[in-house]
Amino acid sequence: MQIYELRGLAQLQKSLFSAVCGWHFDCARTWTCELQRMIRIEILQNRDSVGLVLSGRMQKQDLQALETLLKKHVKRTVILDLKGVRLVDRDAVEFLASFETDQAKITNCPRYIREWIRREQAERQ
Repeated sequence: MQIYELRGLAQLQKSLFSAVCGWHFDCARTWTCELQRMIRIEILQNRDSVGLVLSGRMQKQDLQALETLLKKHVKRTVILDLKGVRLVDRDAVEFLASFETDQAKITNCPRYIREWIRREQAERQ
């Protein structure tokens, strides 16, 4: 079993403004918080198929790494298990909508993601 974790950090600068005094609070102090994104991919393999168990947030930034993993297993049936996925963006949904074929399946997909995929597939037709 292999586990991949893709992490990225984005920094958010907060600049507070005092309407009463007319000065910027960040003159005295800059507040920084880190927003973290992560998808976890667990790989389960047998002779005929490979299962990719995803958990966390699935975003545009993660798709290239996911596609690289999928290319390694192009001759086998691929099953994406989305049981642990809690948040997706539009790019991820577009990817998932084009993913399902005879050789690729999606299982344990949360209802709201499945509905979004269905609508995306309907728009394409």
